[in-house]
Amino acid sequence: LKGLNSKRSKNVILVSDAGGTLNHWHITSGKKLSSIFIETDIYSVDYKSDASKFATVGKDHCVRLFDEDTRKEISKMKGSSGYGHDSISGHSNRVFTIKHCGSFDENIFLTGGWDKTVQFWDIRVGHSIRSIYGPNISGEALDFCDGNILTASYRPKNPLEMWDFHTGKLIDSLNWNKGKYSNDHSLLYAARLWKSGDGE
Repeated sequence: LKGLNSKRSKNVILVSDAGGTLNHWHITSGKKLSSIFIETDIYSVDYKSDASKFATVGKDHCVRLFDEDTRKEISKMKGSSGYGHDSISGHSNRVFTIKHCGSFDENIFLTGGWDKTVQFWDIRVGHSIRSIYGPNISGEALDFCDGNILTASYRPKNPLEMWDFHTGKLIDSLNWNKGKYSNDHSLLYAARLWKSGDGE
């Protein structure tokens, strides 16, 4: 579920489901504006900051990019199988979250899932250009702000981590399950960074 309130569309939400359907709804009138069917489970969607495009991820390890005006798929990005200098980075398992980097880098979407990687997808070249290894993401557990990437992993030890966008290095790790509630291992499904009122 993503809200859209831009020059292109006012009071519109984009809703995805595990059955492979994307629906645009007009909030004020309650009318469905369009439906798109994809032959895979969809787990997450996000818009570019200018709302010109949106992207989906899901069960089939791919990132699909759509034009908001035409509601047509314009790119399908995925990694290649195999290893070596000709292979392209990408996911090897289900992808549960996608996040656009906003005005910090208009061309990059970040994704995460069960394969313990965060991928950096560059829409100019149509594939992942690099990755971070470590986060085991099982929900909407990836966020981005001012060059910092937040991940929340489905694991008991050090589930919350902050990464540097440019270097891909770990900045900080928070041991969520220590202290008073150390026996209550919380396996995280979602996390968000607080952002100032200007959206950055």
